[in-house]
Amino acid sequence: MPRPGLPRIVVAGLAGDTGKSLVALGLTRAFARRGRRVAPFKNGPDFIDAAWLGAAAGAPGRNLDTWLMSPAAIASSLGRAARGADLALVEGKRRCCWW
Repeated sequence: MPRPGLPRIVVAGLAGDTGKSLVALGLTRAFARRGRRVAPFKNGPDFIDAAWLGAAAGAPGRNLDTWLMSPAAIASSLGRAARGADLALVEGKRRCCWW
């Protein structure tokens, strides 16, 4: 499970081509430039966006796939990957974000 009190930002929209990736990348890079340790995540199987988010953060970008992973697996993955981070930033859509 993610640690209690871990700040989380979710950038979400109802469809593609709404600017989610651009906003998530900008926020991730801005926080990283200010010395924040960002744990970036992409909802779904899109590995390209996860890689871009990782590059912006200077940390590995990870996928949280609500179709293939159980809620417990998602929470566990987020918790492990965000250990030591100042905040978790998740880019997602539709069925993205119950956490």
